[in-house]
Parts: sequence; structure tokens; C-alpha cells
Amino acid sequence: MNRNFGVRLKTQLFIAFITVLSLLMMCVVIITYQKTERVIEDQTADLTQQYLEQSQYNMSTYAEKINKVLFTLSEISGIPNYFQTGWENSTESILNTSDIFDSVRNIINQYEEIDSVFFYGKDGIVLGVSSTENLIHCSDSAKEVYYGSQIQQQIEQVSWQPFWTGGYTSGDFGLKVADSAGRGIPYITVARSINVNTEPIGVVLINIRENEFYQDIWQSKKDTMGRGMVLDENGIVIADASSETLGLVYEEEETLSGEGNDNFIVGDKQINYLCMNGELGMNWTLVYEIPLSSLYKNIYSLRDVFILTAI
Repeated sequence: MNRNFGVRLKTQLFIAFITVLSLLMMCVVIITYQKTERVIEDQTADLTQQYLEQSQYNMSTYAEKINKVLFTLSEISGIPNYFQTGWENSTESILNTSDIFDSVRNIINQYEEIDSVFFYGKDGIVLGVSSTENLIHCSDSAKEVYYGSQIQQQIEQVSWQPFWTGGYTSGDFGLKVADSAGRGIPYITVARSINVNTEPIGVVLINIRENEFYQDIWQSKKDTMGRGMVLDENGIVIADASSETLGLVYEEEETLSGEGNDNFIVGDKQINYLCMNGELGMNWTLVYEIPLSSLYKNIYSLRDVFILTAI
């Protein structure tokens, strides 16, 4: 009787010991794995923030380059006279306009990302130049891009500073160029006033191919780990590796702070962002998304080791 009781007691103590030890092991494994996840998340966020800061620097450098092009275009001989007189069916006017077209094309041919250039006068005078087209008295759609738009409002408020925006396509400017699917080519658009003796007489506007802009800013055609994008001041996607999201409000726009930078996890991805308020006329936000599957792929093998160890 006493012997059987002793065996049962030993068995119960052994089971209790194994149970407690297993629970402790499981707790250690779970806590260690979760801690590892947090470390990976924090390290990735720090590296991504550096990437965003580098992209911001790339954008600032890019903006300075394009701003110089804007200034060069505004200095083309014949532009002030054309804005003052407009198109006239005369030899002098034809030659003047032809010289303007040639000068513009010589400039934009040096920059493969520039698709077209437009000039807007105060009285509805519009000139357009692309690699394949010369436009005089452009279509109403091309006029509507500027006259009465946010671009005109911003330029008139701060005539000495360029204004950047996105969401337009080649079709909006009445251009025939299109992609392989017959859709208008997405643009990043920048405009600046043309001043003569500090008096604004018109506006020069440059259209940059969005895919070229994206590559120059993110230094990659396709991100291997995550996905970078650029949002305008209204949270609309204006540059992205996927053309399907262009022109749409970013799905997590309300979660982003209006200034600074931060990161958070929502759903199955980590979102990192950096605001660029007042950066050379760009009130934009850089966003970089990383799927959790990419974020954690390097610790999946470690997770398996933990599970085997626990078993």
C-alpha cells in the first residue's frame, strides 16, 4: 500500500515537474520570439527611415535641377514678346514661335524624363512643346489644367517659388502620346512664373514622366523588400511603382501625421513615412510599406528552432 502510494506520488510529482517546466519553456520561447520580432521591427524602421531621408535628399536635389530648367525656359528669347502680342498670322510671328519651339526642344532633349513643356499667358495664350508635337492655342483641356486650377492659385500667391503637383496625364494636356494600353502617360507637374522686371507675365510648366521621377527619387524601378510611394498634400498617390493606385487617396492617409516622421504596423504591413512640408514647393509625404512576410522572413527559421526546442 505504502509502496503504491509512493509510486503514485513520484509519478504525480514528475508530471507536475514536466508540466511546470514545459510551461516555463513555452513562456520563454514566446517572450523571446516576440522580443525578436520587436527588435526586427525597430531595426527595419530605423533603416527605412534612413532610406526615406535619402529619398528626400534625392527629391530636393532633383527639384533644384528642375528648377534650373524652369528658369532656363523662362529666359528663352521671344517668350515675353509672344505673351504680349499672342499669335498673329504674320511672318514675324511664325518665325518667333518657331524659334521658341526649337529652343524649348533643344533644352528638353537634354532631359529624358521631361515629356512636355507648356507656357501660359495671362490672357489665355498657351504654347505647348513635346518631343513630337508643337501646340498653339491648345485644347480646352490643356487650358483647364492651369487656368482656374490650384496651380494658378499657388503660383499667383508665391510667384517666385515653383509649385509641384501630380495626377495629370498626357491626355489632360491634349497630347497624343500614350502608353501601350492607350492610356495617357502619368505626369509629375511643376510650374513657375515668368517674371520680367519682377512683374509676372506668364507661367512655364514642365511635365515629367511619373515612372522616371519615381526611379530617380527611390533609386529603383521596383523595390525588392517593400513599396515606396509619394503622396501629395491631400493624401493622393502621385508616384508609385504600381500605376493602379495613381490618383487614388492612400488607404492609410488618415493614420499619417501631418508632420515629422513615424512608423506603425497595420494589417499585414509596416508603414514608414516622412513629411516634406515646404520642400521647394513640395508639401508631400514619402511612404514606404513593408509586408510583414518580408519583415519576418529572416526569423522564420529561428521560430522553427524555438518550436522544436519547446517540443
